[in-house]
Amino acid sequence: MIDTVLLPFDPSGSLPADDFLASADILGAAGCAVQQNALIQGSEVTSGSDNIQESIGACCDSCKETSNCNAWTYCALKGGCPAADGSLTNPFGYCQLKNSPEVSAGNGPIYTEFSAANVLMASGYLASSANGRVAAAAAGR
Repeated sequence: MIDTVLLPFDPSGSLPADDFLASADILGAAGCAVQQNALIQGSEVTSGSDNIQESIGACCDSCKETSNCNAWTYCALKGGCPAADGSLTNPFGYCQLKNSPEVSAGNGPIYTEFSAANVLMASGYLASSANGRVAAAAAGR
């Protein structure tokens, strides 16, 4: 379901800051919450260049299967995704696995970048790693 909902996505569209809650509603059954055009703060567990995945769902699954991973960043654009600072282009399928202290503590993640103009990647986190506060907020919307 994740792939049919999110691929392909239009990076020119912008989303409200709390849209990760809507994504959590849609994707919670699969165990991942996803936010387009955003980067989640966290330490790298596995380099995205070393973890090419065919889909957002496969990236989420890769995180689920990797020790200490609870968040990720994915390039879903067939032509690749330029970095926010323009320094490089990450290839299609780039799946960087991360550990977010906020998600580990049972909270939603902190987004370090959030821009449809500058961030052409999607980020997600394992919804099961966040406690009921995120799920309760999504249910109360």
